[in-house]
Amino acid sequence: MSQQLIAITRPDVAATIESSRCVIGGIRLSFVTSLGLTAILANMPKPRFTLFPRRRILQNLLEVQRVLEAIAAVGPVLPACPGTLLDDSSEALELICADASALRSALDEFGTTRQFQIIATWDGPEMVSAIKNRPDVVAAVAAAKPLGRLAAGKALQAIMMGERERLSQEILARLSPIGRDILAMPQDGEDCVANLVVLLDDSSEARLDAALLELDALLPGNSRLRCIGPLPAISFAAVSLDRIDPDRIDAARRLLSVGYRLTTESVRTAWRG
Repeated sequence: MSQQLIAITRPDVAATIESSRCVIGGIRLSFVTSLGLTAILANMPKPRFTLFPRRRILQNLLEVQRVLEAIAAVGPVLPACPGTLLDDSSEALELICADASALRSALDEFGTTRQFQIIATWDGPEMVSAIKNRPDVVAAVAAAKPLGRLAAGKALQAIMMGERERLSQEILARLSPIGRDILAMPQDGEDCVANLVVLLDDSSEARLDAALLELDALLPGNSRLRCIGPLPAISFAAVSLDRIDPDRIDAARRLLSVGYRLTTESVRTAWRG
């Protein structure tokens, strides 16, 4: 049975999770500890045929997210790239031993940070009502009217697109100084003004709340400002595994005329030869 790497954390955090319960959100967890780090794994069932593979993948992502939230509530956590599969627990041990220093540094830097997703959608008709008497809007529509209603409508549409971009940049400008980092995600739908993921330290959450209150006042009518989080820093820091194809390793051995039991010096000598 393969295992899915969920996250890297510290042994004391893993011990707390393990002592309370080893099943979170329907996922049974196991733990591999070495060199002051713990890999948290989930047992994965054998792959089976399904009519809705995308739905199954999405369900797995949501389950893993609940596990990460539970771990983050206890202590520092470094998420794994979604869907990272290992052959067995020994591969998790190999990961820790090979990259312990880098993993500890990443855990120290990102382990206690949290990400928030900010989604702003606007009420188009209400926005038109809010800006229709503005001098630049009145002038643009008046200039286009002699060309017909279609031209006037296009002029208003262009103004609305500009207003949407202005609001998007305003939201980005107000949130950027608060977070350690910020990502602009694709806008979802015609009414979406901004879709941002913000990385915060614990001390910055109050500033985020204040900024969201100010931004809410900029959006008229039934415009909405949604904040999803706090979540572990999934979008900014994740453990990834780069595997080398075994066939390439065998080809390299044949090229160098070396066997399976190797030292760094023997590989270096064979390469130089």
